[in-house]
Amino acid sequence: MKIIKGYISEILFRTKRNLLQYILSLVILALIMTFTAFIGLKIIGIHNTLLKSLLVGIASILPAIGSGIIMIPWIIVRLLAKNIELAGQLAIVYIILIIVKQVLEPYINGSKYSIRPLITIAIFLIGYIFGRLTGAIITSFILLIIATLFEVLDIQNYARWANRRKRKERSI
Repeated sequence: MKIIKGYISEILFRTKRNLLQYILSLVILALIMTFTAFIGLKIIGIHNTLLKSLLVGIASILPAIGSGIIMIPWIIVRLLAKNIELAGQLAIVYIILIIVKQVLEPYINGSKYSIRPLITIAIFLIGYIFGRLTGAIITSFILLIIATLFEVLDIQNYARWANRRKRKERSI
C-alpha cells in the first residue's frame, strides 16, 4: 500500500511539473510569435506595431485557431476596404506566422516533455485530423499525460530514488 501511495504522489508531482512546463512552452511560443509578428508588421509599416503584435502573440496560444483569430478578420476588413496591397502583405505575415508556429510548436513541446518532436507532431496531427480544435486541445493534454507516464513507467529509477530518499530520511 505504501508503494502505491508513493507512485500516486510521484505521478501527481510529475503531472504538476509537466503542466508547468506546458504553460512555459506556451509562453515561449507566444513570445516567439509576438516577435515574429512585430517584425512582419513593422516591415509593412503598421502603426501601433507593438500592441498589435502582442495581441497576435497572445492569440497564438489558442490551439488550432491561434493568430488567425486576429489576422483573418484584419485581412478581410482590408479586402473589403479595397486595400488589396495591405491585405496581401498581412496575408504573407499570417502565412509566415503559421509556418513558424507549425515548425516550432512540436519542437518546443517535445523538448519540454523529453519526447521527440516527430512523435509530438504525429500526436498533434492525429488529434487535429479527428477533432479539429477540440482534438488539438485534447491532444495537448494527452501529450502531457504521455510524458508523465513515460517518466513514471521507469520503475527502476523510481525505486532507486525512493530508496535514496528513505536513506536520507533515516540519516537525519
